[in-house]
Amino acid sequence: MFAPCRWYAVQFDDFHVERSSSALWNPARGCAKPSVGTPISADDCPRNANFTGTEDVQFTLVATTWQLLHDASGLCVETDSDSMSLQKCDSSKSSQQFRCVS
Repeated sequence: MFAPCRWYAVQFDDFHVERSSSALWNPARGCAKPSVGTPISADDCPRNANFTGTEDVQFTLVATTWQLLHDASGLCVETDSDSMSLQKCDSSKSSQQFRCVS
């Protein structure tokens, strides 16, 4: 799993946001179409819903099964010991359930 099983209070002080120049935002276009086995990674693809073509980078946490559903492909994120990839959704697989187990 990639997340802790506890909530931690975090306080941000003196936080502000400034508009960046367009030179700082130049995402790669034409990211590979996802399919079974596609690794989950942090690539320089569009990440903001205000940009077109962001459907490939959007995920939904399915509340009833704790699976991360890749919106565009309908595939689920599955973990192994050191990586994550897209696989056919199977709610019985613990490797697709993103929740803490005591």
